[in-house]
Amino acid sequence: MVSPDRTTLNTMIGLLDQKATAGSWRTLLEVLQPTGVADSLQIQETLQLPRDKVRRLIEQMRACSAGQPDIIKSTRQSTKRASVRGRAPSIYKLDQSGAGILRLLGHHGTRACRLKTELEIQHAVLMLDIRLAARKAGLPVITDRDIPYGEKRSIRPDNAITLAEGTQLLYETEQGASSSNMRRITTSLSNKLDFFNSPASANVSKVVRMIVNVAPGKEWERTIKVWEQVAQIVAQGKLLPYRLLAMPHTAFLENPDWDKKPDPNRWIDLSPLPASEEKQSQPIVQVPQKLLRQSMEEDRLVLAAMWQQFLENGQPVQDAAPRPNPAFFETMRLIHNASFNPKADALSQAAMPWASIYLLNHYLRIHPALKKQLAQSISRAAQSMRWNTNNILHRVQVVVDRFLAYHGWGNRGGMFAFASTYDYINEDNVGFYIEVKIRDKKLLTHSHLAIPPSSEEVKAAEDALEWVLLALFAYADRLNLPTCGFW
Repeated sequence: MVSPDRTTLNTMIGLLDQKATAGSWRTLLEVLQPTGVADSLQIQETLQLPRDKVRRLIEQMRACSAGQPDIIKSTRQSTKRASVRGRAPSIYKLDQSGAGILRLLGHHGTRACRLKTELEIQHAVLMLDIRLAARKAGLPVITDRDIPYGEKRSIRPDNAITLAEGTQLLYETEQGASSSNMRRITTSLSNKLDFFNSPASANVSKVVRMIVNVAPGKEWERTIKVWEQVAQIVAQGKLLPYRLLAMPHTAFLENPDWDKKPDPNRWIDLSPLPASEEKQSQPIVQVPQKLLRQSMEEDRLVLAAMWQQFLENGQPVQDAAPRPNPAFFETMRLIHNASFNPKADALSQAAMPWASIYLLNHYLRIHPALKKQLAQSISRAAQSMRWNTNNILHRVQVVVDRFLAYHGWGNRGGMFAFASTYDYINEDNVGFYIEVKIRDKKLLTHSHLAIPPSSEEVKAAEDALEWVLLALFAYADRLNLPTCGFW
């Protein structure tokens, strides 16, 4: 929809003055102006109105934009402040008519909110929390504006607050962080490193204050650790030209700290120490050269941070993952032996392996995650695939690898399972088959048993696993798995 012209906007202002009687509509729009969003709690506190009057004011303002773009509209989202219980406040966005009105009132450059994702909107609302707290304390604050340094370079702090003696304090708003955020964090800290090494930072405090919307606990510890690791990598064993401090969002709002010298009892210092003073528990990590592969500088920093995180945190993740267990082969043999008893009579050996199919079917039923993974691997792009021998072997191999990985086994080292095809002039067998090779008998040995299995037992384990893997295709309909077009 096209933005209203000046005449239409002036008409709206007249209507707002007449019909928006529940509170100051100008103040409400000014709350929205810096970030484009605000929640009902922020509006209530700024306008000093109860929730029902805020709701009525918003309804009155909406009525004044009839036939034109909205002045203000709901996002159908609510603000999630860590550690805060109770009903979460609704979030509102500044729309085209509201932005146009603000421009007429002197707020030049104001635009309608363009934020779309839940994370972006949430971040903007939390950023507004800090701005409103600064304004309440009587401090000048600039929100979400560029601070240029050098040619075509700038940093964009969430809030820049100016103290009475002229020093600017930078406040950044963050949420929980993990390894997936490392690239963004690296870019942010690297840009600040360049900024604080430039003359443009002369009147800016060399302390960057980070307000984190995470409650104390495991997520807080993980978030702090990620920022510490990236800061350490960005510093490259040297002292950064700025300090990085962190405090939980709710703790800050309860008692905002605007001092030039932050209270060390309230803030956590994430600044890395120089290599000569590095704590033994946080060594400067040497990244394996084979992982770098001529990466760009930013990629190298991100990779280094991830490598350090793996060294420090990877073991618990590995411990939680499924591990190979000799009992796996015993289970496969139990399923196989239900129908394949070498001592059975000829008719039994020639019959369909109903007992084995029955056990395998129930095994998959008690492992729904495995069954779902297998079904996805079997049916992926099956309708559009043009099957040939190579495609069939690859698809079978993918399913085999998925089955093994679920149980903690890699298709490598002491055991291999691979798909192949018989020679069609072979008189005994035709079609596709799966071959299993157990090259290390220790894979079948429990830690409490000293005697390794015999060659016959190894062969029996190979035969059992081969049958189970092939049955995923040969008896797919009996196992409630997708049937491949090539089978």
